[in-house]
Amino acid sequence: MNKTLHYLLAGLLLLHSLNAVAETLHGRVVSVADADTLTILNTGNRQYKIRLAAIDGPKRGQAFGSKARKALSGICFGKEAKARVEAIDRYQRHVAEVWCDGVNANETMLSMGMAWVYRHYARKFPHYIQLENTARQNRLGLWADENPVPPSEFRKSLPPRMTFPR
Repeated sequence: MNKTLHYLLAGLLLLHSLNAVAETLHGRVVSVADADTLTILNTGNRQYKIRLAAIDGPKRGQAFGSKARKALSGICFGKEAKARVEAIDRYQRHVAEVWCDGVNANETMLSMGMAWVYRHYARKFPHYIQLENTARQNRLGLWADENPVPPSEFRKSLPPRMTFPR
């Protein structure tokens, strides 16, 4: 294959991948898995698993995990959602900023103290840090604990998952 064709194909693949994530999904929230993951069902009956962009909520079994999941459910469950997709993650979830009945779920979870800013992915959302800081200063949600453990640290404390031969 000559160089020109190679570069053309690479450019087309890049353009296609950008278009794949530069989309907005609409639907009703039909489930909330945890404090930063939900599922929407569109009018064509297609489900999309959505990971809220740039936030990291406490996990099941972690302090505030249940309360944070209930908070996200209160914001979104059964409501019409708009998800502005930023990326597709390694689990094939759409990573997105989400509005439920016009309320920004990502920002609300931070403001309530029900999630941390996922700083590694927060470049597009610098105002998220101020929302987290305000909740922390006011000791809201998980910030009421003396020493809340970020989900990334909590996951490290878990035993390794068992794998089975295929």
